[in-house]
Amino acid sequence: MKSKSMKELINIREAIKRENSTFKTNLMNELNIITHNKKKEIKALLQRKQKRLTNTKKEITALLNDFNAKAIIADLNSKIEKFNVVITKRQKELEKQIAKIRKIKSTCFTEIERYLEELKGVQNENIRAIDKQATHVQKNLERFTREKDNASDRLFYNVTKR
Repeated sequence: MKSKSMKELINIREAIKRENSTFKTNLMNELNIITHNKKKEIKALLQRKQKRLTNTKKEITALLNDFNAKAIIADLNSKIEKFNVVITKRQKELEKQIAKIRKIKSTCFTEIERYLEELKGVQNENIRAIDKQATHVQKNLERFTREKDNASDRLFYNVTKR
């Protein structure tokens, strides 16, 4: 009886540990997937901007060959400056988004660690409660066995006495 309840306790402990480990692994995987997807989006956006810049440069070269070079160069320089301002603004926005993502990721990891610590505390409390209950059951079983033995001894004594 004692070994069966101890095996059950061990199985419960192992199940709790496996569940906590699986939960942590799944959370970490999801965070990595989200971060990876955001990085891909930002990289694709930057590549599109770079392609547009390259296309604009090609258009500028074609226009310089067709028109008066000095007037076009001045006009195109102002366009390039405007485009550079737009790119700079967008780059700053993307950097802010990256910083936010990093902050969220950091916060998530902190929350996960805090939650896992809470789970460890709860797990330890549960294990202590189970141990306490097992001890109580064991004591009751021993007391019951003693009382049963005493009662059978008294019955035997009374029967033999008569």
